[in-house]
Amino acid sequence: MPTQTHHRRRGSATGWGRVVGTLFLATGSLTPASTPAQTDRAAAERQFHDRVVEILANAPTGPLPAGDTLVTWAKQGPILYHTLSASPGIVSSSLVRNDPFVGVLTTRWTDGRPTGFSVRWRQGDRTTVELAGVVSPDGLTVSGSRSQVFRTPAAPWAIADYGMDEHFVPAALTLPADGQPHAVEVLRPYALKWDTVLVAVRIDHGLRSIVLGPGAKDETRLFLTEGGRLLGQRRADGTSELRALELTPLASEPSRLLRDGDRRP
Repeated sequence: MPTQTHHRRRGSATGWGRVVGTLFLATGSLTPASTPAQTDRAAAERQFHDRVVEILANAPTGPLPAGDTLVTWAKQGPILYHTLSASPGIVSSSLVRNDPFVGVLTTRWTDGRPTGFSVRWRQGDRTTVELAGVVSPDGLTVSGSRSQVFRTPAAPWAIADYGMDEHFVPAALTLPADGQPHAVEVLRPYALKWDTVLVAVRIDHGLRSIVLGPGAKDETRLFLTEGGRLLGQRRADGTSELRALELTPLASEPSRLLRDGDRRP
């Protein structure tokens, strides 16, 4: 299932561990580690970038959504690899685990409300879940490996599997940026079940943050540009952090926005 976190290292454990160790501390903080020579870090960034590109290229689902590439880091190292493409009316993303376990989810939207989705989860060469859903006046009709019709919520709602919180963004962008929690109903396609998630939104120095589960132990904060582009996310308990893959255009965005924010009165 998408919630599982066990994983297996791929490639040379020694070489991979050295690269990961150069980029991030092995324990404690998830902040970039200091290195004796900048050349070592640059080489590690290039090796890590190329390895992630290889992992994504070999994903058993075939081509993944093209767009931004991000990595989820835990204290033991990288555990999830993501690609994300978002445009008005559509969000498409992938999640690749080290096992490999791969999911690709596309959600379609109009005025911040879902109009349909498609999802496929694969474990190696076996498809475990494949579904499509369409919203009509009769509700949300789901077909594929399972079939069901759901009544669509009147309140804000989303379609997002665990580990794919980017699919909350269109619904969250319709909420007031007042920092207060608002209930959002969410369909989890993998298990085909509903959750209720409290979501709070605020804007500060050009960065929009979306907080899932404010005040909870697993509170997760997503960081976006004012236009809604996902920059990364972080769990409040420090157990994981999503950030742009090194040497990609998205990786420079947080620094640029913070510099711009510092120049504002």
